[in-house]
Amino acid sequence: MATAAPTAAPTPFAGRTLEISATNNVFSIKDVEVAAGQDFEITFKNNDDGSHAIYVTEGVRPIVMQSLDDYRNGPYPFKGEYIKGPSASTTYHVAALAAGAYQFFCPPHRDMVISLTVK
Repeated sequence: MATAAPTAAPTPFAGRTLEISATNNVFSIKDVEVAAGQDFEITFKNNDDGSHAIYVTEGVRPIVMQSLDDYRNGPYPFKGEYIKGPSASTTYHVAALAAGAYQFFCPPHRDMVISLTVK
């Protein structure tokens, strides 16, 4: 009889700074939780040769959009500046979010997504 593999619990937000990196077009974490109504920071390191950014969207971002401009100009609660690697880093300041489900993502890299729970 097969048993289901345990699922990893979201990384709890233990302070005011999240550490996230990008390597091979993949974020270093998949799930994170932050406190509602509190600003937080993201220390972001890009280990890839290309450019990456972190945006926040409510719910689940659309997988298919009409153009790259749709990704960049959407109504997002937060849009971080692009940084070009390798070994580039920045710190983003994210204003407090209301409780709910969000995602961090890097436009236009569809597979670069982090589930964000705000409670």
